[in-house]
Amino acid sequence: MNTKQIQRFVVSYLESKNCQFIEKAPAGVTVKLSPDADRALSNRPYYWSFVDRTGTPPETMTYRWSFDNPAMSDRMNASPVSYVMTESGRIIQEDVYFGSRRLHQLFDVVQQDGRCVTLFEEPPRGRLDPLASQPYTAWLGANFKVGYECDMKREELYQWGISLATGVIDERFMDKLKDRRMTPRLPSNVHLLKNGFSLRKE
Repeated sequence: MNTKQIQRFVVSYLESKNCQFIEKAPAGVTVKLSPDADRALSNRPYYWSFVDRTGTPPETMTYRWSFDNPAMSDRMNASPVSYVMTESGRIIQEDVYFGSRRLHQLFDVVQQDGRCVTLFEEPPRGRLDPLASQPYTAWLGANFKVGYECDMKREELYQWGISLATGVIDERFMDKLKDRRMTPRLPSNVHLLKNGFSLRKE
């Protein structure tokens, strides 16, 4: 991953968790974490257990993450974390680059949170009959990696869709989803058809 890809990944994660951006710059961001992001990233289990027990409004942490890739000598000599005191409180500064501890933590958090998601296609706008209910069939989208090992090693990524109504496998499923608008909530005037295929069915 290059610097721009890392920055896009980190910013999209923070936006998905409704974090408050204090400053966005080409080389970094300053962000106040949302409670969900703070629980995942700040490593403060005792604080969060206190908040849960007492019902106290949480005070989340503020980070300044720089995406400039420091030289190897700078990484070895400098501390990975530094602190800056401002009028609004303490800001934790870190370099986020490929191989950094913070980026690995973000990868792990995203992997744990995103192993399984449920999304629905948004129906086209301006339908003739807004009171009619549109039937939806369920698909299971699966991403998996296959590794080949012999005298040379090769890995391939597959993204398949399996219809839970018929059991048909679509090998271009993810390509078809790119052009469709998806939402985590079931749209209005939509009903789900009964699945004819399940994981237990052979």
